[in-house]
Amino acid sequence: AIAGIAETERLPPSSYTAEASAHVYGRIADKARVALAAGHTVIVDAVFARADERSAAEGIAAALGVSFTGLWLTASRETMLARVAARTGDASDATPDVVERQLGYDAGPVTWHQIEPAQGVLPLSWRLGCIVGTRAPPMLLRHASRFALLLMLGVA
Repeated sequence: AIAGIAETERLPPSSYTAEASAHVYGRIADKARVALAAGHTVIVDAVFARADERSAAEGIAAALGVSFTGLWLTASRETMLARVAARTGDASDATPDVVERQLGYDAGPVTWHQIEPAQGVLPLSWRLGCIVGTRAPPMLLRHASRFALLLMLGVA
């Protein structure tokens, strides 16, 4: 745990500064680099709401000469709010207020595959398989919202 607390404990609002976000994305990048360099496939599940964050993730794969597939999961406002409200014992700190705030972000141009997971886990898993050449684990799909992204970086 980056913040030193259990992953199902909510972090205080002070944990969501620009500096804290930069630290978290830096740690995610470091861990992805190490795993990729060791020959493993990496799935990074994060917001990546800013274009520079997405470019940095793509850059890790490029620097290591491995394939990269960026997936941008979309959903309606109502769907996102309902999903977040239904979560219990979850690692995500998202609340309806967080969703509303994220909806106000300017994500800039999104060049990744845009997917609407509303059709259910099995059809979505099949569709993701067509994009990345494998079936995505259903547990990774249940948190899908506009700003929950699955980045799949694989060995060349």
